[in-house]
Amino acid sequence: MRQRDLAGMMGCSPQYIGKILKGSENLTLQTICNMQKVLQIKLIETPYSRLCDTKLSSQPEQQ
Repeated sequence: MRQRDLAGMMGCSPQYIGKILKGSENLTLQTICNMQKVLQIKLIETPYSRLCDTKLSSQPEQQ
C-alpha cells in the first residue's frame, strides 16, 4: 500500500501519513482509531477503544 492510498482511505494528506511514518507526528486517539479501521488491525488497546469500536460499527461503511 502506498502512502497516497492510505491517505485517501483515511481522508488526510499523504504528507500527514509521511509524518506519521517518520514518527514526527503525535497521534490523537481518533487518528489511531481511524488507522485501525482502515488497516483492519488493532494498534493499541485503551478504554477509548471500546467507544471507538461501538462508534465505528454504528456508522455505515464508506466506499
